[in-house]
Amino acid sequence: MSLNLAVMLVENARRIPGHPVILSAGRTITFAELDADVNRFANVLSELGLRRGQKVLLMLPNVPEFVVAYYGILKAGGVVVPTNVMYKARELEFLLADSESVACITNDDCFAEVREAFDSVRSCRDLIVVSSELSSGKGIHRYDELMRSAKANFEMVPTDADETAIIVYTSGTTGKPKGAELTHFGQFFQCRVLPGLTRDMIREDDVATLSRLRTDGNHGPRGRRRHDDLADAALRGRGRSRANAARQSDRLRGCTDHVRANAPSP
Repeated sequence: MSLNLAVMLVENARRIPGHPVILSAGRTITFAELDADVNRFANVLSELGLRRGQKVLLMLPNVPEFVVAYYGILKAGGVVVPTNVMYKARELEFLLADSESVACITNDDCFAEVREAFDSVRSCRDLIVVSSELSSGKGIHRYDELMRSAKANFEMVPTDADETAIIVYTSGTTGKPKGAELTHFGQFFQCRVLPGLTRDMIREDDVATLSRLRTDGNHGPRGRRRHDDLADAALRGRGRSRANAARQSDRLRGCTDHVRANAPSP
């Protein structure tokens, strides 16, 4: 079955183009504007040679460019490798090499550490920097310059539902960090099915406030935790009892076939 997680953004851009999706530093970005920027970034990556299944390391704080890059990588058929903005060059060098990332995206604040790691990993060809001061050089590109010349239309690269969409690395407190592979379908399931269980708590105009983006975690072997585990954790986090969480978990398992059968095509 073909499924690219970025189809969720495409659907909303078509259905509610003028609806705000990001509020940041006094700026409001609509679904249509976000989708256009995502298309531009997907074109940037394609022009740089990104191919389906190749990895891109993403090291940005909570800024709109994080969202643009995240969905742009997916739309171009790539795999997102988000990482902690506090990591140093030694840690980043390991992640770049282990994930086999061919490109990296960061900003001025993280540039020094990322540049050192980037120079040490030959398989990483391009470094894109969200910067107002940096001068472009060999393999190093300014985000705004690339985006300025990119087209706002892009045909999403089709991917398989079971194909890896994101690789999230553990913190590595007891050894080397381990990459947990998250599939397009697994993330689609969490975004489309789990919110349905709390529909009475969440309204369309609710705003989520993010203090930071957590980019580490433990997702078990190959990054695929059971759906009942996910439901149990999510529901208990909202104050539900374990018994009720178990009942909702049963409901989730019953939804799986329905979601697979009705997942939108790119």
